[in-house]
Amino acid sequence: MAFEPLEVLPGVWHIRDVMGVCMTLLVGSDRALLVDTGYGLEDPSAFVLSLMDRPLQVMLTHGHHDHALGARWFDQVSIFPEDLSVYRQYTGRLWRNNVLNSARERQLNLDGEAFLSAPMPEPAVLTEGELSLGGLTARILSCPGHTPGSAVVFVPELALLLTGDDWNPCTWLFFPEA
Repeated sequence: MAFEPLEVLPGVWHIRDVMGVCMTLLVGSDRALLVDTGYGLEDPSAFVLSLMDRPLQVMLTHGHHDHALGARWFDQVSIFPEDLSVYRQYTGRLWRNNVLNSARERQLNLDGEAFLSAPMPEPAVLTEGELSLGGLTARILSCPGHTPGSAVVFVPELALLLTGDDWNPCTWLFFPEA
């Protein structure tokens, strides 16, 4: 198993996990921000630290399993409070079992019991505002729709908008929480 990194712009890494889900790493001269954590079948924390050596903050655009299960590899992540119940539901055992079954169908070699039993951090409260990374600014904005606490990140220096699942060709709005 392995992550696939692609530096799409200076200081902006698009990282695909083994299940095909992406997260984005913004690296400034002073600090970095990881937006989403993927499925968490493998350790995104160690991989991200192999790309840079700055203090790291981790935020989730929303609480669905494909964005949040990798939070288990971090001491702290943050999410808008409106998505805490979504996070707790989609990082619970039922959704972990679903992910584990999908991984096994893809014949991925992993420790299923460790994945199912790993503790999840209780997220810190994410708030709207600007985070200076040193040469890059991450403007964190609330964008409810896909989930009640969905977030987007705008990087004005690059005219870049990171949307999680809020702006896709097939944004799913049929979940009960949408």
